[in-house]
Amino acid sequence: LVHFFFCREFPISNGKALNFIYSSKQFETKGGLAAGTATTNVFRNSEYKKTMKAFQSQCCSPDEVIFGPDFHQSLYCHFLCGLIFREDVQLISSTFAHSIVHAFRTFEKVW
Repeated sequence: LVHFFFCREFPISNGKALNFIYSSKQFETKGGLAAGTATTNVFRNSEYKKTMKAFQSQCCSPDEVIFGPDFHQSLYCHFLCGLIFREDVQLISSTFAHSIVHAFRTFEKVW
């Protein structure tokens, strides 16, 4: 919700967002329902990308990074995508502020 408000008030014009977002795998309950974390359900929803395009917020990381099975590999790939699109990145965001802090702490310690 905050991201949508931010995009409405500060739209990205002809650029990309470096979004540190991650989606775990969904699993099926005994009753046959798809279950997962709240963010997983949001990012896997077909309406999510349509909504992000409507707000002119295109993530520079492809789905393979967002839906990758290994968190550390996904984090590394988010940074690589940010470097590749460094001229276009106008926003750095995440679902949770801690994810941005963790990303840059990991960057400092590991790379």
